[in-house]
Amino acid sequence: MKIVVCALTYKRPEGLRRLLEGLEKLERSPQWDQLAFVIVDNDPQESGRSICAEFQADNKLGQDLCYVHQPIQGIARSRNAAMDAASESDWTAFIDDDECPEKDWLTALFASALTHEADVVGGPVEPLIEGDPPQWLIKHGFFERKKYDDGQQIGHVFTNNVLFRSSLPKKLGIRFDERPEFAALCVGEDRLFFQELALRGARTVYCAHASVKEWIPEARANEAWLVARMHKIGKATSVVEISLKPGMKTRSVQIAKSCVWQLLGFLQFILGGFLSPAPRTKARRAMSYGRGLMRGIWVSEAYGQKSSRSRS
Repeated sequence: MKIVVCALTYKRPEGLRRLLEGLEKLERSPQWDQLAFVIVDNDPQESGRSICAEFQADNKLGQDLCYVHQPIQGIARSRNAAMDAASESDWTAFIDDDECPEKDWLTALFASALTHEADVVGGPVEPLIEGDPPQWLIKHGFFERKKYDDGQQIGHVFTNNVLFRSSLPKKLGIRFDERPEFAALCVGEDRLFFQELALRGARTVYCAHASVKEWIPEARANEAWLVARMHKIGKATSVVEISLKPGMKTRSVQIAKSCVWQLLGFLQFILGGFLSPAPRTKARRAMSYGRGLMRGIWVSEAYGQKSSRSRS
């Protein structure tokens, strides 16, 4: 049995080195014949090549590490390049280049897949904010991600912590969506990919014990970045939903959700949300998410409503 761990990198030398050091320390299951690694560098200047070459030395990851240069900008295109490089494996995992796994991360994901007879397994991402972030931001968990019960079946996962059967995307004819709307957003294409796998019958579960740590730059630990991020997520959400279920009904639902989010955020803001940073950020994020949902509908209209099911 062959397992391949994939990660994309783009001008993050410190993060890439930290990730490779973590991968080097991973526990291995006796059921695996081979554990390999694929790094796809999306930097035209190949900034990650020298670091990967260092870890390809015999006393580190050696020949188990494959470096792939993908110079054409695009996260989805790079994810597809990684998936293609891992196509001969039994299981493929994805992790980000600003993360580092716990030693038992991969064995926990694999054990969960076997225990729950799952096709896709996702796990928690624990944020580590660099520098000296505002205490209100940490106290209110603005960078915390939603967690589920161990073994719970869920609708989708993300590429920041996932393991899936390598044969499944090819069998179902599903790839990461390279359309311009996702390339511009730099977010959402992984949700669409895994959500469609789940809709097509892939059993997707959550492993609460398969944890990775994510390093958050200090420059992101502020109200402006959090608000802008929610707008981007809102846009991606509408694009994903319309891609999966094209039609006026889906658009109407997204319009209604947009109005509700904007109204709730506005009410939170005028009822005292502007007085202190935490409630103000929550209110502004809700309004920004609502506006993003509406913007995503326009983006889908602009690029057409081709269903992701027609992609190959």
